[in-house]
Amino acid sequence: MKTSLLGFFTGRVLLSGSASDAPAFLDLCMRYAIPYADISVLQDGTFTVLTSYRASKRARAVAARCGITLSVKRRSGILSALSFCLSRPGIPIGIVLALCLTVVASTHLWEIRVTGNETVSRREVVRALSAAGLRLGGRMDTFDVDAIENALLRNSEKISWITVNLMGNVAQVQIREKLPTPPVEETAPANLVAREDGVIAMCEVLRGNLLVKVGTAVKRGEVLVSGVYDSATLGYRLTRAAGAIYAETEHVFRIEVPYAYESVVQTGRSETRYRLLFFGREIPLGGMNGTADVTRVSYLSVFGKELPIGIAADTVYEYGTQTGIYDAERAMEIAYDRLAASLAAIPGMQGVLEKSIGAEILDDRYILNCKVRCIENIAETKNIEIGALR
Repeated sequence: MKTSLLGFFTGRVLLSGSASDAPAFLDLCMRYAIPYADISVLQDGTFTVLTSYRASKRARAVAARCGITLSVKRRSGILSALSFCLSRPGIPIGIVLALCLTVVASTHLWEIRVTGNETVSRREVVRALSAAGLRLGGRMDTFDVDAIENALLRNSEKISWITVNLMGNVAQVQIREKLPTPPVEETAPANLVAREDGVIAMCEVLRGNLLVKVGTAVKRGEVLVSGVYDSATLGYRLTRAAGAIYAETEHVFRIEVPYAYESVVQTGRSETRYRLLFFGREIPLGGMNGTADVTRVSYLSVFGKELPIGIAADTVYEYGTQTGIYDAERAMEIAYDRLAASLAAIPGMQGVLEKSIGAEILDDRYILNCKVRCIENIAETKNIEIGALR
């Protein structure tokens, strides 16, 4: 049976009937010029014959008039395939989406590969590139590589050199990180002044004119080491005073811890909002407003290759306030912790000479009163106003 062009598109049909009717069916095919091929008698008492789609209709009609029952066992060809796809709409939809994705993939950026980074993470580099105009999912023909490189170098404090090569759907990015710059020493003329009231205990002067002695009582803001040298022959000379002036100082702290307190806690209610991630763009899919507490991102992966298509799930928890009550023991622990933090925050602290503590236990709070005498470096640098010397 030869297959015409029309037969190729319409396909073939495998007919089946009772084996006892096979001779009569062959006579009908010869009498009515019905083309057929591959007639077979099966062990289950049936026979099969292969015909074209058009010939199968004639064969079944002629056989029915002669009392022979034929059934369609299998269809093949383009029409059958189309019929099968139309009966399952997910298949043509998937084919269309795959074709669209193939077209998009051939013209858009799919991956950014970063090399040369050591302290700067890949995520930081990709984020900086995105701000400069190189985004995943963008059209390859719209990227101005020179402008992107210049914009990133202008805005980045960590990258000193970058080159971007676009190859296929991949951006090969090579960077060089900036070397840490040593801190620049301030050279402006300055005095050392007292940060706190105190009695001088020891002086260590590296530069400048010392104006105080051990045992001298000084007030806050008083000049301890001057950056001005006055000479009858050379006139004024300026320097940046440097050193440490240690003094006995006194600090008074009053720590109050109310027994009743409020804390922020989760109410137990939460909501998840979703975002569609498609080639670097985010499409919100609804949900409550607020900063996400937990974010989970899942990208589509094909053959182990992560695609720039995915879903981000942001979980937002509801918070409220809750009132709690400290007992006296817990309030005391908190008060002593806060006192320790206050002492550690004293700048230039060298050691405690004397400490006296008194407590007040009231009905609604715990109070800790503390007086501390300590040794600390009270020298503070203050630039000299040149105009004030004239």
